[in-house]
Amino acid sequence: GSFSLGEMDLEPIVVGGPPMLSTSVVEPAMGPPPVIYDDDDDYWEENWVYSRFALPWLLVCLVCLGVLFFMTFWQQTGNIKNQWDGVPRYFVRTAIEDDDDEAGMPKNLRNLRIGSVFTGVLGVIVGFLTYFLRPKPGIRKGLGALSAVLLIIAAVLAWIAFGIALDKYKDAVQCPDYYRFTGARCRDRSYVAIAAIAVDAAVGLTALVAGLMVVINSLKGHWKLAPRDWYDEQADLRQEPLKDRRPAEMIMRNVSFVRKVLTALALGLALLFLIAMLVLLLILHEDRETEILRNRVRGRSHRGFNPYSTEPYEHAGWPTTNTRIRYAAVAVGVLTVLMNFLPFRARAIAILFAFLYFCSAALCMIAFGFDIHVLRWVGKLHCPDTLYGEPIDCRIAPYVATTVMEFITSLVLIVYLIVEFTLGAKRQGKVFEY
Repeated sequence: GSFSLGEMDLEPIVVGGPPMLSTSVVEPAMGPPPVIYDDDDDYWEENWVYSRFALPWLLVCLVCLGVLFFMTFWQQTGNIKNQWDGVPRYFVRTAIEDDDDEAGMPKNLRNLRIGSVFTGVLGVIVGFLTYFLRPKPGIRKGLGALSAVLLIIAAVLAWIAFGIALDKYKDAVQCPDYYRFTGARCRDRSYVAIAAIAVDAAVGLTALVAGLMVVINSLKGHWKLAPRDWYDEQADLRQEPLKDRRPAEMIMRNVSFVRKVLTALALGLALLFLIAMLVLLLILHEDRETEILRNRVRGRSHRGFNPYSTEPYEHAGWPTTNTRIRYAAVAVGVLTVLMNFLPFRARAIAILFAFLYFCSAALCMIAFGFDIHVLRWVGKLHCPDTLYGEPIDCRIAPYVATTVMEFITSLVLIVYLIVEFTLGAKRQGKVFEY
C-alpha cells in the first residue's frame, strides 16, 4: 500500500527484474519534482537507464530471430551434424500446382490458417506495444481497439478453418517419391490434421478472449504500464488530468493488477497457440507432392557451383555456407536478448550488448547478401519443362521468404540500436533523487 511523508504521497516500487523495467524505490504520484544532479558523472559512467522502447522492441527482435531460426531449420539440407549443399528451389508437377487440394487437404484451408497466424501475431504485438509504450490516452484506446480487431479476425479465420477441417481431416496423406511408378501407398496423416483442428479451436478461443480483454481494459484504463518516475507521472497528468481519469487508474489498484496479469496471460497463450498453428501448418504443407530431378546433367549442388557435377540428384535447400551464417546470426541475437533480460545495469555491459546486437544484424545482412547471390544463380539454371512425360514447375517462394525475413530481422535490430543508443542516449546523464 501507499504511505505519506509530509505532504507527499509515496508508493513503494518493487526493484529487480529486467533493467528496462527498473525504477526508483519510492515514486511520488504527485508533489514537487525531484532534485536533479547533472554533475554526478561517476554514476552515469557506470550505469545505463533503458527507455520504455527497449523491452517491447527486444521482444519483437526475439520473435523475428525465432522465426528466422525456424525457417533456417526447415530449409537446411541434412541435419546439424551432417549437412550438404542444396539448391534453393523445388519441382512440382503442374497438375499438382493447379489442383485445389494439397496432400489431400484443401488449399483454402491452408490459406485460412496463414491469414489467422499473420493477423493474430500482429494483434498480439500491437497489444503488448500498447501496454509497454504508454501512448497518449486516445492513441492507447485506438491501439487497443486495433489489437482487438486483429485478434478477433484471427479467431474468426481459425473457426472457419476448424469447420472446414472437420470434414476433410480423413483425407490428409503423405505420398512417397515416385509412388506413381513404384506402387507404394500413401501414408495416413489424419492424426496431424486432428492436432491442427484442436489448435484451430484453441486459437479461435484464446484470440477472441485476448482481443476482448485488451479492448475492454484499454478503454477502462487498466492496460498500461505504471509511470516509472516523476516525469512520467507529470506527462500523464498533462495528457489526462486526475479528474478525467478512469477509476481504475486511481482506486482499483489491486483489480487493475489482476486485469493486467490476466490480459498478458491471454495474449501469451494466444501467441503460443498461433505458433503451434504455424508449425502444424508447415508440417502439413511439407506433405505435398514434389519431384526429384535425377539423372540430369547437373546433379546435387556442387560446392563450387559446378554445372557438370555428377552427383546423383539435386536436393532442395540452401548451401551449407548460407545456413551456417544464418545459424550464427540467430545464436548471437537470441543469446544477447536473453542475457539482456538479466538485471545488468552497468553502462559497459549495455554497450557490450549493443555491439553484439550490431554483430547479429551484420550477420543477418551478410546472409541476406549470400542468399541473394544464390537465388540469382538459381534463376539462371535451366528449369525442365517436363519430367517423366509430365509438365513441371520450378518454385523458389519459400526461399525468397527466408531472404526477406533476414532483411527484416537485420532492420529490426538496427532500429533498436538507433533508437535506444542514439536517441535514447540523450536522456542519460541525470540522477533523480526524492
